[in-house]
Amino acid sequence: MNEQALDGQVALQILDRQPFGIAARKAGGDGPWINRALAAWLGLEAGSRVGEEIAAILFGEQDILELRDGDRLRYLRREEPLVTETDVQGWEVYCFRDCTAEAELMAANQRLQGQLERLDLTDAETGVLSHRALMLVLEPQVSRSRRYSNPLSVVVLELEGAGADALRRAARALKGHLRWADVVGRDEQGRFVLVLPETPAEAAEAIAAKIDHALAVDGAACHYRLGVAQWRLGDDAADLLHRAAAELASGQAAAGAGG
Repeated sequence: MNEQALDGQVALQILDRQPFGIAARKAGGDGPWINRALAAWLGLEAGSRVGEEIAAILFGEQDILELRDGDRLRYLRREEPLVTETDVQGWEVYCFRDCTAEAELMAANQRLQGQLERLDLTDAETGVLSHRALMLVLEPQVSRSRRYSNPLSVVVLELEGAGADALRRAARALKGHLRWADVVGRDEQGRFVLVLPETPAEAAEAIAAKIDHALAVDGAACHYRLGVAQWRLGDDAADLLHRAAAELASGQAAAGAGG
């Protein structure tokens, strides 16, 4: 055995003992050589040479490889090549890192994101709370008022004939007039609803007047109406919203015209 061959054997022994995966192939040579870590990940015996199908995956264009490991999927990340064909006598060498835990965490996050989206907590058109989320906020506030007799008011804002741009502008105007404890959302009819904790009717009317002015200055809608209601004994969340909406229907709410 000449010195060059001996050096090659020593290099393979060193690579074989590394804790990360390594695959090496030489142009015109036999199937790729893989170290024992990669062989274990692939379900092969140490010292194996892989066939064309696996070689195409290892040396293909994908940087994340999906492998079946029994009942579990294993994911390997292919790093930048240690050696390319132009570096050392036609050899091409890649490192592989097991990124299964990262991939599983990413998949779990994606599933969680999907669950949150299915909960429909945000109104897609305006970015404010959806009706579902609005009720999740309002119901505990009503329970708090029922228990401690704290004032609680809601403002319902109906925009007539408003397009998507006007709705978004109105949402921004409403958010700009919220206090830290206030919440804005949309009900099932697409009307904006402001939940105003610790706010009696008189203060809510003052907030409604500021909103009316802000919408007029901003020109967020052509026509809009405001309805205000304060929680009273016996109200649940639906009752409170219904009474505020009734203020719209009765014509007692503020009316305005944007530019």
